Amino acid sequence: NHDRMAISVEFSPYYNGLSSFLDESKDPEFVSKSKARKYVRDAIRKARAPSPINEEYILSVINAESSFNRNAKSDVGARGMMQLMKETWGGVENTYPFEKFAYNPKVNIEVGVREKSRLVRAFEKEYYGWESLSEREKLELISAASNVGYGRLKSKGWNIDEMPRETRNHVKRVSKVY
Repeated sequence: NHDRMAISVEFSPYYNGLSSFLDESKDPEFVSKSKARKYVRDAIRKARAPSPINEEYILSVINAESSFNRNAKSDVGARGMMQLMKETWGGVENTYPFEKFAYNPKVNIEVGVREKSRLVRAFEKEYYGWESLSEREKLELISAASNVGYGRLKSKGWNIDEMPRETRNHVKRVSKVY
């Protein structure tokens, strides 16, 4: 079981702007879509998330990854509503240890949105023709990179069809909603 507590501390400069945690101790295992929507809206604003990251996309990721279950855990160790791995947690690990905060819905969503935003910025720099892709194509690439890894997707020429079945299925699940 993980600790849930209300704390107020400052984030590192990398995560500047994230607010203090809410007391989540009275929340049920499944977070309501309205509460998740508020967390997502706040996280997108705070992360200054670039296009095409938007509320509906993040909510579809949460739905596909965890069905809004704050305590979701995969066989490979991904945790929380956005199913984040410890490696993804990087920028906040010192201040907010993964083991302690990965199941906090607000923090999990904030870290997930920042990670997706980081991927967009990487694609903007390295994917020739990124600006000419449709929003759907961009979101599919972001979903694939989140699942299989940016480097692996790049090594296959950004071809989602060359990714493992699990990644292709993940992209389809997320794409159903937006």
